Amino acid sequence: MKAVHFVLTLLVLSLVAPLQSAKAADVICYNCPPEWADRASMLKAIKTDLNYDIPHDNKNSGQALAQILAEKSNPVGMVGYLDPSSAAVGYVGAVAINLALGGSAANFDPAIAFFKELRKNDPIVPKQTSYARVVSGEMPILLDYDFNAYRAKYSEKGSFEFVIPCEGSVTYPYVVGLVKNAPDKDKAKKVLDYLLSDKGQAIWTNAYLRPARPIELPEAVKRKFLPDSDYARARNVDWGQMEGVQKGFVDRYLAEVR
Repeated sequence: MKAVHFVLTLLVLSLVAPLQSAKAADVICYNCPPEWADRASMLKAIKTDLNYDIPHDNKNSGQALAQILAEKSNPVGMVGYLDPSSAAVGYVGAVAINLALGGSAANFDPAIAFFKELRKNDPIVPKQTSYARVVSGEMPILLDYDFNAYRAKYSEKGSFEFVIPCEGSVTYPYVVGLVKNAPDKDKAKKVLDYLLSDKGQAIWTNAYLRPARPIELPEAVKRKFLPDSDYARARNVDWGQMEGVQKGFVDRYLAEVR
């Protein structure tokens, strides 16, 4: 059966003060559209030549994993990610980073190198979900699922943005299933069919979950999500295979990063 897909993304929050000039964004991203780097260079030049602080455009912050590492030029604790040794979303994030930077199920070197570099900036690494800490402004940038970002953007006070890194991301399935020898199997099948029906899939969007099936959504609903062209950067992954290599990665992460 098909699964509802979440997408691991970067949740970017600008709740208190904008990032100083363009330090974190001033990174060359060879896989990104040039205007993302050009804006950073322009902001830096304006600050240097005119001494004007232009508010940072948080729609561009986090558009590249390289920008996330560049946050070390700002005060520490700017970036948060869930602990990949204890949280499912943390491991999903590690897989996304690893694949985006050229790794594979057999090679987690890119992810380990990324986390080691990020560690120099003393990131916030909670064990489990940290939605409230993001909304409060404690964590300005968090690697998280997209629905949490949309929830903050449309239901909380503050300025929140959600981006998918230009290097890419992954989809992660939210799975439902039928228990073997279920006493009410026929009813359960009807429920599953309803969840996957056009109407059922549309209901999921009330919680900012993107449908797993290609159904037509009202324009007002579609506007709440990033366009499909952005989601095209999020690839499907064999999570059965990734589960088989999870322990090896976690052991390396605990030994080399934490």
